[in-house]
Amino acid sequence: MKARPKRLTHKQRRKWHIYLYWLRERMPLSAPVIVRTCLLSDSGDSNRDSARFYIRVGNHLDYRARIETLAHEWAHCRIGWDTVMLDHNAAFWAEFGAVDAAMVTISAEMPEELED
Repeated sequence: MKARPKRLTHKQRRKWHIYLYWLRERMPLSAPVIVRTCLLSDSGDSNRDSARFYIRVGNHLDYRARIETLAHEWAHCRIGWDTVMLDHNAAFWAEFGAVDAAMVTISAEMPEELED
């Protein structure tokens, strides 16, 4: 059974969109990406068709878990479609480290009114 969605505050939704904007700018993927939050039994997943990547993040997660899941799935997409579905190998963890570092930088650059 899927968990109930958790609503984000207005501030959290704004920060979510800032993370997405800066990830697209600073850590671009090899194809366009569509990111959605939706009811999932898992925390998130990523996939690709011939034209774009798809990232789904579970809306049952709290804000911080959604951000962590976004970074995790973004790293899967960054290592390329051929390896998106592979297990979490050294290439994935190296890319995840780079994405996570970008997320920390983005967090440090958040507008003051959005700080926790």
